[in-house]
Amino acid sequence: MSKKIVFMGTSNFAVPILKSLYQNGYPISVVYTQPPKKSNRGLKLNKSPINLFSEKSIFANCCVIVLACYLYST
Repeated sequence: MSKKIVFMGTSNFAVPILKSLYQNGYPISVVYTQPPKKSNRGLKLNKSPINLFSEKSIFANCCVIVLACYLYST
């Protein structure tokens, strides 16, 4: 039985880790990351570094899921 990896990360710190797993042939089945955020002038949507790397790399049989986190206060 082969093991599958579920990767969760957003920052630049997580990119080399995901890249190393990918280059060493580990089976990454799902990548979770934060949704794009509005920033800079014009409030353009900027994707996370993990999202950009996942789109740039060709992950066979991999799904990139963008999480939406909502905080509710009472």
